[in-house]
Amino acid sequence: MRDVCFGCLWLAMLVGGGCGGPSRHAPDAGDGGSDAEVSDIPDDTGDGGDGGGRYPFELELAESRGAGSGTSSAFAWITNLDEKENDWVPTLTVGDCVYNTPQPEGFCDPACLPPQMCRHDNTCGPPPSAVSAGEIVVTGLRVGLTLRPLDPYLYYEAVWNPEPADGDLFAGGDVLTATAAGGTVPAFSVSTLGVDALVTDLPCPLTLGQGVDLEVTWSPGGGDDRVVFSLQSGNHGNQFSSVVCTTADDGHLRVDASLLDAFAADFHPVQLWILRREREDATVAGPADVRLRAVSRVTCYQ
Repeated sequence: MRDVCFGCLWLAMLVGGGCGGPSRHAPDAGDGGSDAEVSDIPDDTGDGGDGGGRYPFELELAESRGAGSGTSSAFAWITNLDEKENDWVPTLTVGDCVYNTPQPEGFCDPACLPPQMCRHDNTCGPPPSAVSAGEIVVTGLRVGLTLRPLDPYLYYEAVWNPEPADGDLFAGGDVLTATAAGGTVPAFSVSTLGVDALVTDLPCPLTLGQGVDLEVTWSPGGGDDRVVFSLQSGNHGNQFSSVVCTTADDGHLRVDASLLDAFAADFHPVQLWILRREREDATVAGPADVRLRAVSRVTCYQ
């Protein structure tokens, strides 16, 4: 079964909440998304960040499995807005985990004249624009994949050859390379490694007790990857609070009760947890920090 996210100009589905259900974001936390999803993942990679006023151009390749259902899917998405968005505000940090609240809406008086919009800092400005790196070919997968920008909105369409079976895109250690023909973002080539399939017994749904920590466990992988756990609302956008944890791939994470209690006190239309193993590598192409991310994740809508 496949799950393709077309272009993902939507505003950061965490960690991979996922277009087409669920990627960072996620989107597949954001995962991260996922799927985050942009992505919905803390920017702790140290591989370019916001230096020089650059913006992220992110490609995510993900294998996804529903917790307890056995249903698997594969998807690819691109986040391609010409400015970095910050719709979540880190409010409380305990250990490897952060409780995030939504960025308050801006208030502009007088009101902004279209096409300008009111920004979070209460100033008027143009909305983010989509950018294109032209056609992007991904090699090293178990299937062929070409990502094509569609006018006029520059959504990226994923074209598989053949369709991925049972969400099987790559194995741990496979070299995955994305090569772009170039557009607003100049031509580039960036590679990363596939990650091992993530295996967890985390229940679906979770039972969250007041004042009780959550122990998240999984089978550690064989590489130097990172693992991201997110608890969020399973809708597009970051209008609701979240808990996002980023940790080493050592098989164990403790989520402090104070973060869970803060999350439980908020409204979430559809609660979602995502546990994802990921590896990301990056390069710079003109104004963009280009990031290629391989993800294996397990999700639960509850």
